[in-house]
Amino acid sequence: LFVSLSAAPGAGTSKTVTVRVNGANTALTVTVSGAATTGNNVANTVNVAAGDLLSIQVTHTAGPAASVIATGMEIAM
Repeated sequence: LFVSLSAAPGAGTSKTVTVRVNGANTALTVTVSGAATTGNNVANTVNVAAGDLLSIQVTHTAGPAASVIATGMEIAM
């Protein structure tokens, strides 16, 4: 999972992007905090089956700066 923000969250704040399968959070998450604008998680994988619904959830702490969030995933079949 790769994440890029158009603006850093700011000091003491963060944004967390989580991949969800069928509405349930997975271990595939990326947290971008402080002055950072990018992050990745290449250590965790998620197994999916035909018909599973993938979604992305974004959560934040302490009122981070507004930004556009771009995500990318590698899907192997």
